[in-house]
Amino acid sequence: MYGKEQEIRTIKAQLDLLLEKKSQLSLSAITAYDEEKKFALKKQIKSLEEDIATLRQQLRELEESSSQLIATSQGNEGIDAIRALIATGELKAALAALFAALKGEDRNTMLLLQSRINALEKEISNDTISNSDAKLERAKITKAALDLCDRLKED
Repeated sequence: MYGKEQEIRTIKAQLDLLLEKKSQLSLSAITAYDEEKKFALKKQIKSLEEDIATLRQQLRELEESSSQLIATSQGNEGIDAIRALIATGELKAALAALFAALKGEDRNTMLLLQSRINALEKEISNDTISNSDAKLERAKITKAALDLCDRLKED
């Protein structure tokens, strides 16, 4: 499990760097006067977008496989693994694992939490949410996930 967590962190770091580079190139493309330079910058941006899409797909696959492993864990061991993911900041993977472990109405709650984390990540990447608001929303989602872990433990 540790190897997958490390790989997930590495891909997230690569994504952050590529997104930052894309942002800088986009700014350069906007301010460029020379059409050849604009064309070259747009070509680089398109290439970066393809790389970003590939990394996002790899990340999605790793998070899904990681959550499936956790979901198949028995009882408190699985819940502890989910809590460990939350503690290390792997909230999406924890939510996916928690979804796989839950039943009934709690699954609907998990779908809403997954939707909230996806919307939050989109707002962060589009830079449409302040850092403090993003931290607050992530904390609320984390708290709700921990509450569901407690409910799962009681069952």
